[in-house]
Amino acid sequence: MNESWEEARARCEAALGELVEGKSEAFKERWSRSDLTVIMGAFGGYERGWEHVAQRLDWASKGIRATGRRSENLLTVVGQDSHALLTWNTWSAPSVAVPTTGSFAVPRCTGWRTASGK
Repeated sequence: MNESWEEARARCEAALGELVEGKSEAFKERWSRSDLTVIMGAFGGYERGWEHVAQRLDWASKGIRATGRRSENLLTVVGQDSHALLTWNTWSAPSVAVPTTGSFAVPRCTGWRTASGK
């Protein structure tokens, strides 16, 4: 896949929008299938290795069930082969991790490494 940074970012944001609504597949397509893949969850916990990360993403998508998600870009750093994005995300939802219904605001830091295709 040869897409620009802006295209990749837009696809990731759209897929994250689906994830928080309960649909994890599009977001999972954006992840490396490596044993070195890591996720640090917004509600705590972390996983390492694609199989564990995929399970965590499925768990999160079932638990968040968000409505009214908004994402505000705070910082973007684009390098030769890696990129970082810091966003402020808000939504309204019942949550598996937080046993109440209400509005939530969560900072999200996302790092990308450009796949070489090798």
